[in-house]
Amino acid sequence: MAKAAAFFAAVVMLFASCVSTNVGGDQQENSVSGQADSAKKQKEKKPKVKKKKFTQEAFDKAYAEGDYASCVAMLNGKKHGKDKILDALDANMLMHLNGQYLDSARSFMDTQREMQQSANDTSGGKSFAATVAGENSTSYAGTVYERLLAYSMRAVNALALGDISNAKGVMDTYAGDYKDVIAPLVAQEKELEAESENALETDDVSSALKSLRAVGVSVDLSSVNGGRPAKYTGKPYENSAFLSYLGALIYAANNAPDHAQDSARLLRETNPNISVSEDIAIPAGKGRLNVVTLSGTIGKRSQGAQEFSTGLIPVLNTPLKFKIAYPVFLAQNHAISAVRVTLSDGTAKTATLIEDFDDAVKIDVAQKARGAYNRSVFRNITKNAATATVSITALIAADKAVKRSQGSVMMQLATQATYAATVAGLNAGLNAIINAEKADVRQGSYFPHEASAAGFTVNPGTYSVKVEYLSKDGTVIETKEQGDISVVAGRPTVVVSSCGK
Repeated sequence: MAKAAAFFAAVVMLFASCVSTNVGGDQQENSVSGQADSAKKQKEKKPKVKKKKFTQEAFDKAYAEGDYASCVAMLNGKKHGKDKILDALDANMLMHLNGQYLDSARSFMDTQREMQQSANDTSGGKSFAATVAGENSTSYAGTVYERLLAYSMRAVNALALGDISNAKGVMDTYAGDYKDVIAPLVAQEKELEAESENALETDDVSSALKSLRAVGVSVDLSSVNGGRPAKYTGKPYENSAFLSYLGALIYAANNAPDHAQDSARLLRETNPNISVSEDIAIPAGKGRLNVVTLSGTIGKRSQGAQEFSTGLIPVLNTPLKFKIAYPVFLAQNHAISAVRVTLSDGTAKTATLIEDFDDAVKIDVAQKARGAYNRSVFRNITKNAATATVSITALIAADKAVKRSQGSVMMQLATQATYAATVAGLNAGLNAIINAEKADVRQGSYFPHEASAAGFTVNPGTYSVKVEYLSKDGTVIETKEQGDISVVAGRPTVVVSSCGK
């Protein structure tokens, strides 16, 4: 998609959430001017970062109560370790839910820079070397879908502030920097996948198996292959339908049809069920009212694990235990199943799904599961070898000592104590390997689950909108309403509503 050059002349945008912003119709110029002044003042006065002590119990309680400000303060006060970017993504989304649109937009931009720097500094080979210590030993750098969602949320935040030029600027940046932003991460993930695919062919594994055989433990890895996740052969997640949809509306409202068509083309590739033709070419004398809804929170990943035993330990006649951990998608019971949009003229539609972000998580998990599995097997073998060979050698020696001490009670007690301590130490070491093996299930937790939209071709005028978020049985979970929406001829008016339940 070519980078847009035209100045963003006019767009009508309303953001309806727990806090709503209305920029529209005949009042557009004054509203935009007033909000631009407000945004300028906020930019000049940089807010102080509030911090609170983080405890998971307090955080969960505050989130359940909708106290997002306290959640953000606790994330700010948290010791991030290798999760700095992850915590930032969560804080940025919670600021958005709390109506702190300028803070959220600014923070998303800062986080994007950190994600890109992380991608520039890390190769797949470096990532593989780091994961020898454990999947969570690498710093969190964000996934492709999280990077694209960050653009979407920056655009939505800017529009919520009435900062229309910045919203257009977000799309321009995305268009111009797409290859620089996404390509390095995709290349890194492919390199890591290739390194992981050959993990069991390395000299480290050969040496580990050899050292185990030297103490009488013969490990049969044939059983490993049966549980290995299949290699992902589907289409990678490299474009966001939601971001493309936003781009089409923004450029159409800017009277930039070529760039709107570029976004529409990307939208057709990712979700052919959504048409923006009426937004790009609005019928003569008509206006267009688009209601975009963000509902729920994104699906989660969890740990898949398999355990098997192989290779009898001399003297004990018990096998080595292996635990293989890798990410899997955890199916969610999302509360919101549909969104109904009703205009004040009585026209009603069920919003059409633009993008289900659970699918993005599923693709990301499917792409990474096999590599994580291979690396987990690698760690099991090399760690077991490092722990077991020394202990097994000592165990064999202790067993021989016990047998030689049969004629002396004192010697027998001493050697039996040594033997018992050696067995206990070996078991503790092997159990520590099992307990330490964990899949990397880190992800941003507060991005939306679904983005949907309902578009109406209407006569110019003033409207109100009611958005109802429905459960599977049709029960209304939450209703958001906004009035005084001015629709003018020849350009789209956009209402964005969100419900995080």
